[in-house]
Amino acid sequence: MKKIISAAALLLLLSAITGCDIPAENNSSAKSSISAAIDSEQKENNSDSEQINSTTVPETPPEPNGGEQMDLILTINGKTLSAKFEDNASAKALCERLSEGSLTVTLNEYGGFEKVGELGFSLPKSDERIEGKAGDILLYQGDNITVFYGSNEWSYTKLATIVDVDGLKDILGSGDITVTLSIE
Repeated sequence: MKKIISAAALLLLLSAITGCDIPAENNSSAKSSISAAIDSEQKENNSDSEQINSTTVPETPPEPNGGEQMDLILTINGKTLSAKFEDNASAKALCERLSEGSLTVTLNEYGGFEKVGELGFSLPKSDERIEGKAGDILLYQGDNITVFYGSNEWSYTKLATIVDVDGLKDILGSGDITVTLSIE
């Protein structure tokens, strides 16, 4: 199609440059060919765009419990903490994983500001440099979860925020701990 348009345009250009007159019937014939070629190409393009526009976009998977907002529950040394999930792919993947059952993770003391432990699986990450604060639950390197009781700036993906941080450092205690993650 483009060759027809190019040839017709070249023919008209050559006739203009050389000063040759194309007889009127040939001139209108060339113009008609160009118009027909352009119309045909526009129809093809519209057909392609209709196909693109009619393509369905896959829906995001529903959240557990019929799409209701779930809370992340942390059980530590017999105490229960409630956290609100972030609205991102990492948090949704963790929520989906926890819909299959609770998860127990050993969190190790790190740096005097957080507890960190391996999840045993990877989550999608969208790390950005943020300052983790007391109550933040962050994903580190895609497969580690951290619970902050202090603050630190690093590259993390935020998963959730503990609702009530009063006494958080005492609940987390010193040294390594075991935490059970579940959803409600």
